Amino acid sequence: MKNVIKTISLAAAAALLAGALAACGNSGTTTTTAAGNDATTAAPAETTTAAPAGETYDVGSFTLFLPSGWTAFPQTDMWGEQDAEGNYPIDPTKIYISDKAKTELDLFSEPYMNIVYYSKDTTIMSSKDWYEDVTDINIAINGKAADEAFRGTSYFDEDYVYDVVQFSTDDAQFLVATPYSIKGEETGYAIDNAAIMEIIESLKAN
Repeated sequence: MKNVIKTISLAAAAALLAGALAACGNSGTTTTTAAGNDATTAAPAETTTAAPAGETYDVGSFTLFLPSGWTAFPQTDMWGEQDAEGNYPIDPTKIYISDKAKTELDLFSEPYMNIVYYSKDTTIMSSKDWYEDVTDINIAINGKAADEAFRGTSYFDEDYVYDVVQFSTDDAQFLVATPYSIKGEETGYAIDNAAIMEIIESLKAN
């Protein structure tokens, strides 16, 4: 069983180092070179961290951060009322997103995140019954412990191992399933992956 690895932010460490160097540079201390000439220590140039590239994507009932290069696939509401042409409406509570799948057909072979919104008063049953070899994951979303998080092999296809997390916000609940591995190969979609967690923590009810 694999435990979730909590990574230390290199950006935070770099910021602390830059701050220490700036403090030294601003002290006005002079140093003497080997030739006996005074030289003032120059302060390091200020650096800024660029915001992740992407956009806020409106699903209907909620929004999310969709990174550049990712594609959103709206889902059909099969319980909704058909229009005059027999088309079903888009489900405002569900979305698939992927940085590898570019067409609906790609979803059959490429990894994608499955995100579902629930109202705050909805009772959500545990998803563990749909998986085998389940291992609990200890993880927090925006500083708050997830209601349920685990890794397990799909009951319907043993080639797929998923990370599943259910969590609550002030006004909604979300269920996210991402493929940890497909046919034994890791996909990069583990929920402790920084890019995946950024998307999960961006989920907000409308």
